[in-house]
Amino acid sequence: MPVARVNGEIRLSEPIHIDATVPAAPVFGAPALIGVSCPARSFCMAVDAEGRSIEFSGDQWSQPRQLARSGDELDTITCPTPEFCVAGSESGDVYQFNGSDWSAAQNVIPEDANANASHSPGPALLTVTCIAYRFCMAIDVYGSYSIFNGQTWSPPTKMATYVNGLVDALSCAPGPMCVVLGGSGEVAIFQDGRWSRFPQFKSLGTSNTGYGYNHVACVSTRFCVAVDENGDAGEYDGSHWSDPVRIDPHSRFQGLSFLDSVGCSSKNLCIAADLAGYVTFYADNHSWAAPSKKGVGIPSRDASGDPYAVIVSCALGGMCVLFSASGYVQEVS
Repeated sequence: MPVARVNGEIRLSEPIHIDATVPAAPVFGAPALIGVSCPARSFCMAVDAEGRSIEFSGDQWSQPRQLARSGDELDTITCPTPEFCVAGSESGDVYQFNGSDWSAAQNVIPEDANANASHSPGPALLTVTCIAYRFCMAIDVYGSYSIFNGQTWSPPTKMATYVNGLVDALSCAPGPMCVVLGGSGEVAIFQDGRWSRFPQFKSLGTSNTGYGYNHVACVSTRFCVAVDENGDAGEYDGSHWSDPVRIDPHSRFQGLSFLDSVGCSSKNLCIAADLAGYVTFYADNHSWAAPSKKGVGIPSRDASGDPYAVIVSCALGGMCVLFSASGYVQEVS
């Protein structure tokens, strides 16, 4: 079932501090909660920057357990089902969860995969997304990707349609179809085993101006939403991207409160969050609600004064959660 709305509003539970190793008050250099994925109301998996996983089994969150090998910082988690999760690290390693145990590290995108890149070598993996046990895509900031077919990961391959600059975001939907956003405003789509390039978003700034589209969520081959740091959103209908619509007037890049995340559980329900603690959602009437300030950005800034990330994570046809790098998780019900 899609996330419920009461009187035209989404409902948020009280934030829960799930990672005791992440301090509730800012401490410089402390570990951070990196990702949460909840494919079912009775199961969630979270990972932190120290390489630990934290599991929700329906009634409580477990204590963190070491997952990644020493020195390997996790930076993404995706779970299409409670029996299958993939966590990825900055070094290009992936770890697979089978419902009870994690596998050993497997390096799918080596750090030298982009030996000729202008910023070589650098962090390998940007993100991993899985839509089912038989399809996952991992991609790095330079556009090298690897696909999991249920048994093996393919050798790293450069995108046939390369974005000018670095890759900013990836989202995949059943089909399978994957959308990649580039820092200069490009949109590339992977479908039927091929990459195609779409024109830049209309009236789009770039990452150089601080307003690039850098987050995207897809639920099907005919519906995606992308958001930028200026508070705008664009929608994909299977063939075209719409003109940008301002959905968050509180978003200000220079004020470090920009729109930072978007997630969708269906074509009728998407949620976006900014670093100022405002949350807005895409309702059944295909319009965005006015932002309300009830996110999980508590505390709102870290020890260096930068905002904690507030990220939306949604399961297709299921639940959504908000989480903060400060270790808080908040269910959307």
